[in-house]
Amino acid sequence: MRMLVHSIKVVFLLLFLSTVINSFSQVSYNGQKKEWTVRSGKNRYIITNTPEGIEQAYLTDATATVSPAAEPDYHLVVCTINGQQLNAADFTLTNNQTGNEKNGVAYLMLTLQAKKSPLQAIVTCKAYNNTGVFTRSINIKNTSQQAIHIANIPSFSASLPGGNYDLQYLKTEWGHERRFTTEALQPDSLRSFIMNRGRSGEGYSSWFSLVNNTTSVRYMAELAYSGNWQMQFLQKEANAPVTVQMGMRFDKGEALTLLPSATFQTPEVAFTLDSGDLDEVANYLHRYQREFVIPAVQTNRPLLVEYNTWFATPNKVYVKEVKRLVDSAAALGCEAFVLDAGWYNEQEQDWSAELGNWYPTKTSFPNGLEELVNYVHQNNMLFGLWVEIESVGRQSNLVKEHPGWFLQNEGKPVFTSNRYHLNFANDSARNWALHTISRLVNTYQLKWIKIDYNNSVGESFDAQYNGIALYEHLQGYFKLLDAVHHLFPSLIVENCASGGLRTDLGTMKHTNTAWLSDITYPHNAPQLVWGATLELTPGINNYWMTGDTVHQDVWFCKEEPLHPEWWNYMFRIAMTGQFGISSRLERWSKALMDTAKQNIQLYKRIRTIIQGADVYHLTPMPDHDKPVGSMAIQYQNNDKNLLMAYRLENGKDEENYKLRNLDAAQQYVVYIDGKKIKQLTGGELMNVGITVNLKYDFSAAVIEMDEVQ
Repeated sequence: MRMLVHSIKVVFLLLFLSTVINSFSQVSYNGQKKEWTVRSGKNRYIITNTPEGIEQAYLTDATATVSPAAEPDYHLVVCTINGQQLNAADFTLTNNQTGNEKNGVAYLMLTLQAKKSPLQAIVTCKAYNNTGVFTRSINIKNTSQQAIHIANIPSFSASLPGGNYDLQYLKTEWGHERRFTTEALQPDSLRSFIMNRGRSGEGYSSWFSLVNNTTSVRYMAELAYSGNWQMQFLQKEANAPVTVQMGMRFDKGEALTLLPSATFQTPEVAFTLDSGDLDEVANYLHRYQREFVIPAVQTNRPLLVEYNTWFATPNKVYVKEVKRLVDSAAALGCEAFVLDAGWYNEQEQDWSAELGNWYPTKTSFPNGLEELVNYVHQNNMLFGLWVEIESVGRQSNLVKEHPGWFLQNEGKPVFTSNRYHLNFANDSARNWALHTISRLVNTYQLKWIKIDYNNSVGESFDAQYNGIALYEHLQGYFKLLDAVHHLFPSLIVENCASGGLRTDLGTMKHTNTAWLSDITYPHNAPQLVWGATLELTPGINNYWMTGDTVHQDVWFCKEEPLHPEWWNYMFRIAMTGQFGISSRLERWSKALMDTAKQNIQLYKRIRTIIQGADVYHLTPMPDHDKPVGSMAIQYQNNDKNLLMAYRLENGKDEENYKLRNLDAAQQYVVYIDGKKIKQLTGGELMNVGITVNLKYDFSAAVIEMDEVQ
């Protein structure tokens, strides 16, 4: 007979107390029940230490009756050690600690010791003010004198109440980022997702939404890890509880070797829940991202209008043509000028071969890069520069001089995606990178640095790394970024990875803006911005207008547009987050330049709304290749509301959109493209809606709604 021991019961409760969410987070303890309650806004995460054995962990509405678990739940800690599966039944609670951090963050730390294995686990749960979001992570320690092998230890694991479930996730590939997908969860079938190409978003985003159609509760989670990861969902039979696991994946999908007395910290998972719809729950995570994840940099408040050189001068740049671009960008009203790839290489057509040689070439800048920097400043713009600091090209001498600085496989530096991969777990490699970035920032007075990552490095590394080569590199990379922020607090750090293939809570915690996708074609852009504004708070998404793409020529602009509103659409489809331009401006007509100036003035008026906004998608996600009908995205930032409306292929001249989450009695002044149209109540805007007239396919309107004070 199993000895009665104190065990862990995890209960997530969603409280519908009122329409007002109390602005606090806290941890409280009920000694009689031996129960901790971790609270964020109207959500509660309850952990109970009972003498009755292991009980089910579940998420539920507090107003519903909590029924006994159908089977024991072991999901506070789940892992495999030396081939043996462990769960909360195999641990004893030995200590607990509660407290508060700054900005309204409360935490609970539970220390558990495995009964029959040399493993200690410290589970940390945090609540984030009134966001409704919790995070969970686990720190494990080998308490023996011999190495142990941990095959799997998810950061988040839970058993959700029985019901009929839909699983929603985001497919992500190069140029096809964040395609929202829904499928019914099939009973007696394990649904698993494995990312093993080295970048968190190369296959799927590390995000899910799980909807219990029986109880109308939606659960949503996102992993704060930028490397390989996995998640799985299992419902053993129809309407049974659903078990969920989400966490990082060790090298080669094998085990972590944990040496004697060594520790390992799993990445955090952020999770939340509500009975609301997709956008209502996603906005909880968006608020968490804005308030607790993305580092603030005053240089990018409000969001700067950027000009980037990539689509105008790909592969190799020359100072004369770039200075002409500076003239045009300044005339348009751009505020930051970022020199993309091609400033450091001698070769004309291969900008990747000389990665690591981070010095401007004499062929591009005979008088030094300072000539361009000074010219940008004379035109009242900030200067920025592109690097790919983790990668080294095949023609760089760095790999010959310092082979130990690189990730290794089969005893040799890893060479993937036509480049070598530095290992920032190596102090010397990381210090070289910090010195390089510091030199560039100081020498060229940088206020913006775009850090790209075009490497599908995979998961095969030598055994010397104990299964966590990529994990330890990423920890080193984040130390590098933190050091950069410390040294240069006004520097904007842009995250990029062949578009949006490594934008997650991990990279977001150390960067200020993120490139949305390498694909900017007008037919593909609606799906891309819809998906990005679902997973990510809109202000972090950086996207450009790049020119006429009717013939897939993204850097050349036709003299005659398809119709009079074509260019307005091209600018405004990129205005769903941080807005920029990258195009051969010297080929633009005067009419197009005038249209650009007008749209930039428009964006500067609405950008403060976008930067801190909740988002509501009033239309379904458009198809990536053939977007039909319309798309409408509502931004809500305190008393400011903004509607971005787009007519797509085979659209209607007139569309009606019903707004979300307004004060029904409040009066709103409505402006369409800057012109005052009418005054309506919130009730009218929500129940009757607002009619938008667009005459042509691929045209756009910007509707502003200001509260009447």
